[in-house]
Amino acid sequence: MKPILARIVLPVLLLPRFLSAGDAQEPPEEYGWDCPGSGHLPFRRELLVSTEELARLIDSSEVTVIHVGFDAGAAGRPRRASYSEGHLPGARHWTWPELQEFRSDEGRSALARLGLLPGRRVVLYDTGLGMEAAAGFAALDSLGLADHAALLDGHWVKWVSEGRAACRWGEHAEAADPETNPSDVMVPAAHLDALLLEADRPDPAVTMLDARHAPDARSRKPFVRMTWCENLGSLYVPVFKGEKDLRRLWAKVPARSGHEVVVAARRWSEAAPVYFAARLLGYPARLLDGSMENVDASRRTLERGT
Repeated sequence: MKPILARIVLPVLLLPRFLSAGDAQEPPEEYGWDCPGSGHLPFRRELLVSTEELARLIDSSEVTVIHVGFDAGAAGRPRRASYSEGHLPGARHWTWPELQEFRSDEGRSALARLGLLPGRRVVLYDTGLGMEAAAGFAALDSLGLADHAALLDGHWVKWVSEGRAACRWGEHAEAADPETNPSDVMVPAAHLDALLLEADRPDPAVTMLDARHAPDARSRKPFVRMTWCENLGSLYVPVFKGEKDLRRLWAKVPARSGHEVVVAARRWSEAAPVYFAARLLGYPARLLDGSMENVDASRRTLERGT
């Protein structure tokens, strides 16, 4: 009888140890996800700020909040709340036309009015699904101003759904012309031929992503399809998927150091959300400073040359 009890009791006593040993093999989420056979890319968790964290930063006056204001509703869609109708406490207004022209003199003046200070945390959000805020991040990144920038995960929708405070009066900051350090985030359309040839090689050093979200958009080689909405956990509250789900989604893009990602769409601002997702996952990423029409023109040029 005792040997029988020992055979039953001993495995039960040891079971928690086996379970804990199995759990230990799963890397903690904060250390990122090591993609088997392809290397390791760090998950840039600091590029996303939760509503709880942002509320603490606002209370302690340790953040500059930017409301990216694409306020007009598209045809057939409900009109969004404008900046004057509601924004996060202390948020400064970066209008969509100002953002689109961020490289012009007028766009730089608008950027200066935001009062960005060196080393200060910047959090961007919009009243939609995060597309405009991602474009703001990409614009700052191309100017070398995104070192301390992040997006509010869930944006305005999540903030107000939690009953958090909102303001209606305007916020004006002391103008500060930030010292820019332009980077190569934006890929000139003139570089397309070389990128397409590289992406079409058997073992390419670059992956070209087609980020167009039009239902009738069809990708052609060497492009890989990746729409912005695939990276969100929900279209009702625009919160990003967790790291593991994002890694599974991006498994078609080699996750190794030095492998570049170039994102294209009908315009750079449409490609910006997928660019941000790539940066979040640690990829060296850039945006095509053009459109898929430039891609088609480059394809025709390459086909004539072959």
